[in-house]
Amino acid sequence: MGYTSKKENVMLFLSALEDILTYLGYKINERGIIAAADIYRNESKI
Repeated sequence: MGYTSKKENVMLFLSALEDILTYLGYKINERGIIAAADIYRNESKI
């Protein structure tokens, strides 16, 4: 998918997105980073 889709960039993006949405008053369940980490963890087992 390209250089910008590296794990580090995806995690940084999700973290920033959650911060921005929270700042704007949106209620989020903050599971995006956890879900992404789970996917990366399961992917490394393949």
